[in-house]
Amino acid sequence: MKYTKEQYEEFDVSENDDIDIRCRTTKLVKTKKPHKCCMDRDAHIIPVGTMAVRDSAIVDGKWSTVYSCTDCIDKWYDECRLYEPQRASSESENS
Repeated sequence: MKYTKEQYEEFDVSENDDIDIRCRTTKLVKTKKPHKCCMDRDAHIIPVGTMAVRDSAIVDGKWSTVYSCTDCIDKWYDECRLYEPQRASSESENS
């Protein structure tokens, strides 16, 4: 993973949408079953055992849970340049 757990959990998939969101929680999880990635128009499948952000909330009065894979979040953060990627511990020890 390129970013910290906290940076992944700060990710807001609905940030620019004009919708009513309440009781929102996000968590970086290791998937136990396949899920569609909500970041991709083609909704690719996040395989079992993959790290993803689970975003749960009451959206416009209905309970909703969506998953975003860390690869798609990485691409989004890279394009927006919100954070500097974290170097792996072995890389930082060799610097």
